[in-house]
Amino acid sequence: MIGIVALGATFSLSFLLERNHVQWLPESAVAVLMGGFAACVVSLAADNDLMKMMRFDMDFFMNWLIPPIIFEAAFNMNVPAFFANLLPTLIFAFVGTTFSTFVVATIVYVAGQYQWCYALSPLASLTFGSLISATDPVAVLATFQALGVSPNLFSMVFGESVLNDAVAIVLTRTLVSFTHETVSISAVGHACLVFAKIFVGSSTVGLVHGVLGALLFKHLALRDHEETAFLEVVLSFTFPWTAFFMAEACEYSGIVAILFCGIVFATYTRVNVSKEGIALMAGVYKCVAKIAETFVFVYLGMACGRMDDVGLFTGAVWRLSAVAVVACLLGRLHVFVGSRIANCFRDVNSDPPTIEPAEQVVMWLSGLRGGVAFAIAAVSFEHMDFPEQCGGFPREHCGDGDFWEHSQVPNDSTAVLQMTMLVAVFTIFVFGGCMPMIARVCGVVLPQEANRATARTVMDNRPSPLLHSNTPPQLRARVEESHSWFVRFLTHEEDYTSSLKGEQERTHDRFIGRGSVSAFHQYRAERRGGDAHELSSADWEAASYHPPDESWQHEPHTCCR
Repeated sequence: MIGIVALGATFSLSFLLERNHVQWLPESAVAVLMGGFAACVVSLAADNDLMKMMRFDMDFFMNWLIPPIIFEAAFNMNVPAFFANLLPTLIFAFVGTTFSTFVVATIVYVAGQYQWCYALSPLASLTFGSLISATDPVAVLATFQALGVSPNLFSMVFGESVLNDAVAIVLTRTLVSFTHETVSISAVGHACLVFAKIFVGSSTVGLVHGVLGALLFKHLALRDHEETAFLEVVLSFTFPWTAFFMAEACEYSGIVAILFCGIVFATYTRVNVSKEGIALMAGVYKCVAKIAETFVFVYLGMACGRMDDVGLFTGAVWRLSAVAVVACLLGRLHVFVGSRIANCFRDVNSDPPTIEPAEQVVMWLSGLRGGVAFAIAAVSFEHMDFPEQCGGFPREHCGDGDFWEHSQVPNDSTAVLQMTMLVAVFTIFVFGGCMPMIARVCGVVLPQEANRATARTVMDNRPSPLLHSNTPPQLRARVEESHSWFVRFLTHEEDYTSSLKGEQERTHDRFIGRGSVSAFHQYRAERRGGDAHELSSADWEAASYHPPDESWQHEPHTCCR
């Protein structure tokens, strides 16, 4: 109950802050404050039942809060932009996260050895580096949805934040397993194979459930009957959650599974749904995701307010957390290297265009940490994976010895949990609060009219959402042929074609007539220092994105503001 009250207070206060143009305190930070305040009230009331209910529950967090957020984002995601930026997304998510893990672990471990802060064992340092290197998709979405950045930038940050959760979970599981076995080359090789198995298995589960959903809606033909919109929405809810739980049951990543399920739903299943069903479906998904997204931060704040369960914060842990923040920034430098590699396969006029330096800076600072990292640390704490104190080193490695002034002697698991919480709160308040200003200074926020023109949708005037201007002709032909087969198999081809045609006509009527596309072209021309006529095909095609035809979505989607 107290959480629901905090949720309502968060929505109300956030609306007042937005109405008064207060941008330095994001909604995610307000939610954390409300959750922490609620926890303090319950602690003062000394209600043991409520205090037990407010403890962090990873199962509730991962099974009921994260899935609707990821699926809604995938369902309304710019699918062409996601696949067009797949190369940098994979570089950031896999290579970058692995690089960040070792950078953070090395810095944290060395700082402890020099007695600057609490000392962690090598394995505990690596575990912390793996879980804190994963950017939180909830935190990233909550920040970028309010800014109105370009589709390419949003898709890269969103894709990285979702995919590297799988990397963090696999790395953490692998590193924790080394507490019971000897580290060897064969063990590391086995971990790499397990990671590949998890990613391939997760994506397969998601794709299969998405295809099954498309076939069900195609053959049931609910769109041909009246008053079936509610039934369409109810049926659509079964597939993403089934994909999520099946992937988790197979020890895969439910987050990756639900992402690919949402992409298939957005590309093919949507065509088999009635117009009323699409409007209701998008609205329901948006509401559920908004509630879950906000409650994630409320829940995090409530958990932080209950940190007395795991001991007091001491100077050594505070200093360790400060070192960890610096280490996270240094670990995120992989963004610049990865962007340089991705730009080797692009040019200014390519589709998508090169990743500009300003966009790289925003991506570097957009690595917010949140509930996902804290949940992984909480599970490690519950299992007491690292029971040794100060990494098993002499007591002088615990900083200034202030730990020993308290009756409860902490261990590495306690330090990792507290440090993760402090880093998450710091990035949400500082980086999240400064992100609007950083984005505007870097010039990556689209003007209002251009932002309206680039409102995200899965409909695209290209023959396949997987293609861009640099696709080789032979590969383009094969992809088009495969996509055409999927269109015939999963949809009624005439409905898919008419849907694309209708989207293009509505785009012309809404945006070209109002001058929004002109504003977008002028914006991109000014950014590149050229003429509007010199824009790449990516810019012209991005201007065709717009909300669906339903009246309630005539304004830009929340993700695009």
